[in-house]
Amino acid sequence: MARAGVSYTVGREAIAEYGEPLAGIRLDKTPRKAATVDEQGNLLPGISVWAKDLTEGAADPKTMNYNWRLCFSRTPETRAPFSKPARYDRGRYRLLENWLREQTAAQQKVVLTDILDLYAHHVPGRKDKVEVNNKQAAIISIGHFGGQFEYPEADYAKRDEIIADHTEYTLGLLHFLATDEAVPENLRTETAEWGMHKEEFPDNGHWPYQMYVREARRMKGAYVMTQKDVQENRRKPDAIALGSHFIDSHHVQRVALSTTEFVNEGRIWEEGMVYQIPFRAITPKKEECSNLLVPGAASFSHVAFCAYRLESTWMMTGHAAGSAAARAAKYDKPVQDLAMENLQPILRSQGQVIDFVPGQPETFAEAKGRK
Repeated sequence: MARAGVSYTVGREAIAEYGEPLAGIRLDKTPRKAATVDEQGNLLPGISVWAKDLTEGAADPKTMNYNWRLCFSRTPETRAPFSKPARYDRGRYRLLENWLREQTAAQQKVVLTDILDLYAHHVPGRKDKVEVNNKQAAIISIGHFGGQFEYPEADYAKRDEIIADHTEYTLGLLHFLATDEAVPENLRTETAEWGMHKEEFPDNGHWPYQMYVREARRMKGAYVMTQKDVQENRRKPDAIALGSHFIDSHHVQRVALSTTEFVNEGRIWEEGMVYQIPFRAITPKKEECSNLLVPGAASFSHVAFCAYRLESTWMMTGHAAGSAAARAAKYDKPVQDLAMENLQPILRSQGQVIDFVPGQPETFAEAKGRK
C-alpha cells in the first residue's frame, strides 16, 4: 500500500477530525501509586511522557502496544523453562518493582493473572496448554509500551530491531517475575511454575514466528470507516463482510502524573455492534491506484479499526478481496469499477455472510434500549 503511493495514516485522530467521542488521547481515570522517576529525575523505562504535556482527545501519532502471543505450560512433561534474554536489563522493570513495593505496603497480594492474561485452550484432553496475552486491565503486562512507536514507518532492518527488543522485554519480564528478590515470594513461585509449551514452535525455541502487531499503517481510501459506521450508520450498499467485535484498543503509552503516580493511556473497551464492511473501505482512491485491494490495513479511523482488527474479520475481507481481484483481472477493470450486484451474489454463494439478520437493531442506542 505505502509503496504504491496510496494515502495512509498512522496513530490516532483527534475527536474533532471525524466527530468520534472515543478518539484521541485517553488517560485512564485511576491513578496508580509508584515512583515514576530515577535518582536523577528522569522518567523510568516504560513511561513515555508527563501528563501535563498531553491534551485529552487530541490527535497522537502513536499506535496501541504490541506483544508476543505465547503458549505456556506448567505440566512437567510439556514445560520448557523460560530462557533468560541475552541482554537482560533489570532497570527496564523498575516501575514494576516500585508498584509491587506499593502493593506489598498496602497488603495487596499480587498474583500472576494480575499481570498476564492466561487463556485456557479449549482442546479436549489438553488442559496443559495456556495462551498468554497482554492483560488490558493490568498495570504492567507483556505489552511493551513505547516499544511500538517507530514500527509503522520503520524499514525492514529497523522492524527486526523492534521485534528483537520486544522479545528481550518479554523474556526479561518473565525472568524478573520468576527470579528477582524484589518480587513477592508468592508471585516468584507462581511464575517459576510456568514455562513455554514444548509442542508449540519446536523449531523456534517454542517462540511464535510472528509478533502480534495490532495496528500500524491504515489506508485513507475511497471511504473511511469511523465510530459512527460501526455503531450507528452500519448498513452499506457495497457490503462484502460483517464485523462485530468490541471497539477494543489496548493501551498506547504510560504517563507520569507526578513523581509518585502514573496512569496508562489509550485504552478503549466499548461494546460493539454488527456492522457491514463496505468494499470502498478496502479500495484505494481511484486516482491513486486502480489495481490494489487492502483488506489488512483497511480504510478505518483508529476508533473504527479497533472493531475491525480481528483475524476472523481480516479473513473475511481477505476472502472478499480475493474474489474481487479475480473479477478485476478477468474483466480487465479497475477494482473501483467492479459492480457490487455481481460480486455480492458470488460472495454469498461462497458462504460469506454479508447481510444483517431480520430484526437487527438499527442503532447502538436501540440495541442498548432492548437490553
